[in-house]
Amino acid sequence: SHHRRKLEELEQKEMALSRDEQSIKVVRRSLFFKCRFVYRPLQIILGVLLLLFAILIFISLLLSNINKCIHFVSIKHIFAHGNKTLPNPIDIIITWTGKFYPMSYIVLSLLLIYIIVTSLFGLQQLGIWYFWIRMYRFSRGRTKPQAILMLSSLMMFIVVAMNAFVYLLIPQYSIYGDQHYASVSTTVIIQPCTQYVTTDQCEMTVMGRIILRFFYKVWFFGAVYFFLSWLFLIVMKIVRNRESNIQEFTVEHLSDEDDDDEDDENEPLIQ
Repeated sequence: SHHRRKLEELEQKEMALSRDEQSIKVVRRSLFFKCRFVYRPLQIILGVLLLLFAILIFISLLLSNINKCIHFVSIKHIFAHGNKTLPNPIDIIITWTGKFYPMSYIVLSLLLIYIIVTSLFGLQQLGIWYFWIRMYRFSRGRTKPQAILMLSSLMMFIVVAMNAFVYLLIPQYSIYGDQHYASVSTTVIIQPCTQYVTTDQCEMTVMGRIILRFFYKVWFFGAVYFFLSWLFLIVMKIVRNRESNIQEFTVEHLSDEDDDDEDDENEPLIQ
């Protein structure tokens, strides 16, 4: 029985190697592989830009949270504090681009698209877990219908949470956009509208009014969001060793996928 089991393992490894060899041959014959010297530099440049953008988001969210801690008054109002002491790079950039219509909308749209795409990529890489139990995994052509439904539900929660996240990330633009008011003393001085000025010339945005009213009446959720943002920063800081592309196509990895596929085939699609 031991020799038979060993023989079956060797046969599975041989099948995995054969499938890997066929996949490599198909890729090498493709036009995409032949043009790799053209798109590879662009891919590297795009990766560096996205990395810098992620670092900018991290710094902006960190400075925004530090601002809230510096001007801490009460746990009930900690979520509503805006930028007062430390500058927020993304908030400054989007507010400044508001002078050149429609640049601010383009930058804000790119920011939201980036958050959604990275969230989808993270779910695709990690799969869906229930505590330490892996419920579903995502792979091309092998994803279960239940996993797609659960992914859709998670995406709806992500879109809802983005409203609060955007306020944490760009509080000034979320509340007043690029509005300014005229301060009259001996001379007329044009200053940006903030939460810390009292004037009738500034009108709060609909999004800012809804968020601040909600978290003012239900302050507990605002405090939870604030502490979750710190948890998000800590998780971003932790470097996770990602398995290399070579390791993804090793015999052991492919054998595990084959075992998972066999288990999936034995289970009904709809339970």
